Amino acid sequence: MAEWQLECLEIDEAFRLHVEFDFRFHVLERISVHEQIRRLQIPADLWRTVVFALRDKGWHLDMGGGLDHSWAVLERNGMRIEMEYDIWSEGAMVMDAAAVAKITADLPVVLIRHLELP
Repeated sequence: MAEWQLECLEIDEAFRLHVEFDFRFHVLERISVHEQIRRLQIPADLWRTVVFALRDKGWHLDMGGGLDHSWAVLERNGMRIEMEYDIWSEGAMVMDAAAVAKITADLPVVLIRHLELP
């Protein structure tokens, strides 16, 4: 079974094309690009702590994966956080820059410092 990956390809300044591939490209959606904040190489324990801290604050959590790779999408009031974790590159987190103040309001200060969020 082929491993599935999610990648973003820039097609112009106004749009980003999301594709999922398994040796073939499949267009998933076309969305407007907003300024985003990305955090990479988040350790596993911190990644899980962030996911469940937001869930416990009322964020809707959709989560999946397995031992080597996990993903989580957290949504609340039109805000969205996409998170991914694998054992080789650790965790990643992407959110709209415009929503960061509302997102950090739901995180303990120690997590905000570890993630180096504004």
